[in-house]
Amino acid sequence: MRERFINTEERGKDEDKVVIQPKLLEGITDLREGIGIAGSGKILSVGDKVTMFKPGDEVVFDQTAGQDLLLFGKVLKILREDEVTLAEEKQPDLHGDDT
Repeated sequence: MRERFINTEERGKDEDKVVIQPKLLEGITDLREGIGIAGSGKILSVGDKVTMFKPGDEVVFDQTAGQDLLLFGKVLKILREDEVTLAEEKQPDLHGDDT
């Protein structure tokens, strides 16, 4: 009976998404000024089809991309996998150098 109320066209739309806890800009003390989100943060969760990232990865992103969410007093950002890049210090070395 429950299946009848689930829109099957909506299934899978969140499978390529990542949930990020963004770093907040310093100096903003009043939420009426807006939530100052820096373009970086830590991945908290990934969808089933996300292959490039895992929870705990430090990433960078466009501040205007995705959706901002305020949940239980925490600011979260939901982005597609292709809207996120690994932070420089975590990117794999493609030249084989350890420097």
